[in-house]
Amino acid sequence: MKWREFHPNVKIRLLEKFITDVIGGMVFPFMAIYSAERLGSGLTGALIMINVAVGFLAGFYGGYFADLAGRKKVIAFAELLRLAAIVTMALANIPGAISPFAAAWITMAMMMMNSICSGLSDPASTAMLIDVTPPQHRRFIYGITYWTSNLSVALGGIVGGFFFSHYLFEIFVTLAFASLVSVILVLFFITESRPATGKAFTGKKPRIIADVAQNYKMVAKDTSFMLFTLATMLVLSLEFNLTSYISVRLNEEMQAQTLSLFGYAIPVNGVSILGILRTENTALVVLFAMFVNRLIDRSGEKRSFFTGLFIFTAGFLTISYSNHGWTLIGAMLVVTIGELMNVPVRQAYLADLPPTEARSSYMAMFNLVYRGAMMIAGLNITLGTFLPKEVMVLMFAATGLTGIWIYTRIMPRLDRRRLAARSESANPSAAAM
Repeated sequence: MKWREFHPNVKIRLLEKFITDVIGGMVFPFMAIYSAERLGSGLTGALIMINVAVGFLAGFYGGYFADLAGRKKVIAFAELLRLAAIVTMALANIPGAISPFAAAWITMAMMMMNSICSGLSDPASTAMLIDVTPPQHRRFIYGITYWTSNLSVALGGIVGGFFFSHYLFEIFVTLAFASLVSVILVLFFITESRPATGKAFTGKKPRIIADVAQNYKMVAKDTSFMLFTLATMLVLSLEFNLTSYISVRLNEEMQAQTLSLFGYAIPVNGVSILGILRTENTALVVLFAMFVNRLIDRSGEKRSFFTGLFIFTAGFLTISYSNHGWTLIGAMLVVTIGELMNVPVRQAYLADLPPTEARSSYMAMFNLVYRGAMMIAGLNITLGTFLPKEVMVLMFAATGLTGIWIYTRIMPRLDRRRLAARSESANPSAAAM
């Protein structure tokens, strides 16, 4: 599939997301530092947890309304609200305009608004991508999306690391401009993709909370989808351990050592090796995503998916145990290959599972994966304070293998649903009868 064959919505969203993610990558990864310096670490931690919670709740409403009122309306509303929040952040951080303490409170309040906007728009954006992409091309599109997302994070993080501390206002202004471009693209160039099926939005709102609850009760009854969500959460929690349990363990256990590379001696410790591992993962995804995608085409989706899951799990088990620099770097190479082999396939399966009339709601429910994985990873920090790492590694192995086992149990059902979804896509008139 070539670029000119992409649906215009896909092209616009890829371009818009790349621009905003690059600029956002200069800001959002560093906001915890910004808040901790002005409001204190304890309050910052609480604010971050609140941000996660409100974004999660907003996602339920975003998915519900995107299925009723349309994808474009929800995305446009969220992007307009995001623009207002970012402009407010920029104004609050004009040098000398107000006190740093007041600026921090306004900025963090607007960060919460940004989390709400992401919660509202993400299910609609994912559903729109599914709406306009033929099933046989979805894995390729997801591969492109995954690649551009990692590239934007890498570029934004590098630039932000150099400029965030001294050019905060200028970065906020740049982010506001990128957000304005996003609003223009959504309002004037993206077309509505919501299928003409399911309930219509009447504008009435007497039982919104009850309707939303009933909507997700219906999603929760889909056993295959919920098991798919659970399996994904278990496997993904291994990755989230990198910035939770593994980072704490490396900081406490890993002795300072020297890595020899082309005659140069590079000193590393637990903190620096974590930065190296994260940079390595992002760089390898950017460099090898297209190559691995072709490898999947040759070996088959299912074989690549399960091979990737086992490789991914084995790599993280090694990182969870080892304190040797080169071993950790080699294990991250293995993790990244496994990640590239399973993520696009998993996303392609996910795209075929929701019924046409409830795609956004299903995507909102699937966001439980990320929140649940964060909670598991957070719990592992606590467990790691009194359990030896050997026991923790065994627990991680059980977590990953349980997720893989669930995938194997539901795969026949998933394959039948994929076949039905592709048949419906190929013959929509027959499906409607």
